Amino acid sequence: MLRVLILAIALLGLSACVSEPKDPSFIGARAFDPDEAAKTRVSLGLTYLKNGNFSQAKFNLDKALEFAPRSGQAHYAMAFYYQQVEETARAEESYEQALRYSKNDPDVLNSYGAFLCQQSKYEEAKGYFLKAVNDRNYVSTAETYENLAICSQSQGQIDEAIQYFNSALNHQPTRPKSLFLLANLYASEERWEDAKRTLFKYERNNQVSPETLYLQIQIAQGMNDTKTAVGYGEILKSMYPDHPNTKAYLANMGKFKPASTITRKQREFQVAPAEQMKEEEKLLETLSKTEAQVEGSVEAESVAEVEDSIEVEDSTKVEDSVEDAAIVAEELSADTLAEKTQEQFEDAAPEFKETAPELDDVSESDAYENVVSEASTQEAEADNAVLELSMNQEAEDDAFHIVQPKENLYRISIQYNVKMDKIKEWNGLGEDDSIIIGQRLRVRAPDADE
Repeated sequence: MLRVLILAIALLGLSACVSEPKDPSFIGARAFDPDEAAKTRVSLGLTYLKNGNFSQAKFNLDKALEFAPRSGQAHYAMAFYYQQVEETARAEESYEQALRYSKNDPDVLNSYGAFLCQQSKYEEAKGYFLKAVNDRNYVSTAETYENLAICSQSQGQIDEAIQYFNSALNHQPTRPKSLFLLANLYASEERWEDAKRTLFKYERNNQVSPETLYLQIQIAQGMNDTKTAVGYGEILKSMYPDHPNTKAYLANMGKFKPASTITRKQREFQVAPAEQMKEEEKLLETLSKTEAQVEGSVEAESVAEVEDSIEVEDSTKVEDSVEDAAIVAEELSADTLAEKTQEQFEDAAPEFKETAPELDDVSESDAYENVVSEASTQEAEADNAVLELSMNQEAEDDAFHIVQPKENLYRISIQYNVKMDKIKEWNGLGEDDSIIIGQRLRVRAPDADE
């Protein structure tokens, strides 16, 4: 009986030792993955670093290196930490370890190049940048070329900076930062046409800002285009009245002076000889009264008559003739005449005398005064006409714009802070951006009127 009892107890014990199948999702302590744990610690460390908690950032990055001493990403993160706390030697050591264990990861190469550039080690930095962009699998080539350009510029290597900015744009043509920095660089080198073209590309895909408007003013000033400079200045004042760039513009308005000289003025208002009149009659029939001017009458043609007889062809071309008072008024402000000294007019005396030999009964000084008076009168009338056009435009529905002389689609988009593509879309314009004077353009989204 005792033997049977012992056997029964043994069978119960054996049955208790039978193992059940395990849940395949169960992971025991032996399944710990140090590489994954290191990645988690790196992520935590960088998050703490971003939030300014440097002690917790260092703790987690140390843990990451403890879990995976050969992790390139862990050394890369530690290098960034040391860079932030300005421990240069340790940062450089960590970068070298990161490159070693990541097998020259192009992202690490790019960051190390930027770090070396901050230490003014330009040639070394350039070497690491170029290694990064030469990696065929690298997807951030434009960013690295941009960093290389900024580094070159900071070290005074201007030609190389321009070259690298253009390389960045070859890989990413609409990259905003590269376009804007390159436009600024061209302007600093007084390469005004290049600066204008580059800034135009930037503004086609980005909103107008006080920085871009102020750069436009500088470019226009550099190109001796006073009217455009003042035009952008007015937009800057209207859109950003309290911005530092607006204050800088107002403080330097006196520098935006027309580039015209008295020689241009005399040609535009001198009395034309008979043979010259014959040639000009084909263009402007309304100037038949020029003969009356020669005989002593200095009564100015009305601005409306002149404007009716002139067809404005292109915003960048101005007819080299005296008759178009409106265009002259736009190019030369009334302040220009006020700045001309008596000495300049006296120097111009022989030319005036030759072009108006029939004014025998008028003294030389009176002749000059008549010509100057005529110029001022025509300028004042032209200014009034321009003002009237402006007032008429303001009276239009604010959802539309009436195209004025010498305007183009680009200038209109700047004025209303609307992308050119949107204006073209709302008005059914083609790819050539063609518009005509007097055309009514929608400058606000149609649904905005509802």
